[in-house]
Amino acid sequence: MKSANPLIRMVILCGISGIMSSSGSSNTFQSAAISNSQTQPGGKEVTIVVDHFRPPCVDRFAPQWCYLIGVGERPSSFPYYYGDIEGFKYQWGHEYRLRVVQEDAPQSASSRYSYRLIKVLSDKKVGPKRIFSFPLKIPLNPPLLNVDGSSDIYLLGEVKITTINAKLKARLLRLLETAAPMDSIGGDFKHDLKRENVITLINLRHEKN
Repeated sequence: MKSANPLIRMVILCGISGIMSSSGSSNTFQSAAISNSQTQPGGKEVTIVVDHFRPPCVDRFAPQWCYLIGVGERPSSFPYYYGDIEGFKYQWGHEYRLRVVQEDAPQSASSRYSYRLIKVLSDKKVGPKRIFSFPLKIPLNPPLLNVDGSSDIYLLGEVKITTINAKLKARLLRLLETAAPMDSIGGDFKHDLKRENVITLINLRHEKN
């Protein structure tokens, strides 16, 4: 039997090579698509603004830190966010714009979404005149403050609270001991620009219920 024409054999070999190459490209594309899907499963990229302080809050009867987060470039509101921002390191007195992956949180979570950091878009230190407020005691809960042996006051055991004068500190310490279960205590604060994780109490509010 005569062997096939060399030209015909070359055409056949090129066709087989082209099919194999096409199959390899398809596999490569599918792998890349699967990889991208695993990077951001079910999430979308959004821009959020994180406010310059973290209020204490109570989630399922346990005290914790919350974030104040607005969605978009110019958010009109900053609701409490009870979760963490994965990969993000926060510093008091700084306002952040972040690019994050927003995903649906588990049904058991107190916030609707969870966030994972992609990039810090801006990090702005706020000025010394910025005043902010948050509760120090919520009705039916103990105070959100701790006092050490030197009478230094800490918010959730982490952020130190100083006062503008000794009289205000004495009033706060007295309220921590005498407040009734249904009472609420709140304060107005400024950042200590020279020390990290230190805020200054400038006004105290006490409501009896």
